Amino acid sequence: MAQRRMFSLSVVDTDAFLELPSSSQALYFHLGMRADDDGFVASPKKITTMTNCSVDDLKLLAEKKFIIPFQTGVCVIRDWKQNNLVQKDRYHRTKYLAEMQSLTLDETGSYVLLDTECIQNVSKLETEVRLGKVRLGKEDTFLSEPASGVPDEERKKTRKKKSFDHEHKAYKLAEWLDAKIAERLPDCKRNTEEKLQKWALTFDRMNRCDGYDYGAMFNILEWSQRNSFWQSNILSPDKFRKQFIQLSAKMKLEEAQNG
Repeated sequence: MAQRRMFSLSVVDTDAFLELPSSSQALYFHLGMRADDDGFVASPKKITTMTNCSVDDLKLLAEKKFIIPFQTGVCVIRDWKQNNLVQKDRYHRTKYLAEMQSLTLDETGSYVLLDTECIQNVSKLETEVRLGKVRLGKEDTFLSEPASGVPDEERKKTRKKKSFDHEHKAYKLAEWLDAKIAERLPDCKRNTEEKLQKWALTFDRMNRCDGYDYGAMFNILEWSQRNSFWQSNILSPDKFRKQFIQLSAKMKLEEAQNG
């Protein structure tokens, strides 16, 4: 674990943060100090207890969207990338890849959930540490209702979808795969622009969340479409993402066998 972490004034000097109780502010700093290089905290409940804060402090940080909790018990610092810039030679990717895949970045570089079902239910938390801090309502959940008062389902409908320029590498990969499948299966219907955008989003997540280089992704994707077995199995980016490690290993083995 890194010994040094940074906190940006653009986050901690805002009214939203300064209006938090001092115990909630302290907990935010403690969570930030113990986060991995992608901002994930393995044991927020343990840290809350250890620092003499309460579960209400943890819930308040989630309510005010300073952290995002998950059903697995981990949480992520929402504004991590505003606070910290980890050098590439020192960066270690998080081990919480499933949680990372449920996140995207907004225009400010803050984490945003793609799937609100990943949010943790606080009823699973032990509440042995309660110091009479701010109470957050009747339901014992981190985010039983968004701060805006808009239900999750409505928020999903109104959330702006990410759109990729046709020159974006993720979109080019989606377009290439679509053309390759159409070339091999001319009777298949070509993808619409909306579908290509969804495909591009998957390739984008593979780059941002999984850490795969676009060049490596294209090489393996191109190999899969030449392989007689895999070309009939890899018919979408989702399938490609799921089988990526296996595809990479198979390609390297074939290259080794062919000298």
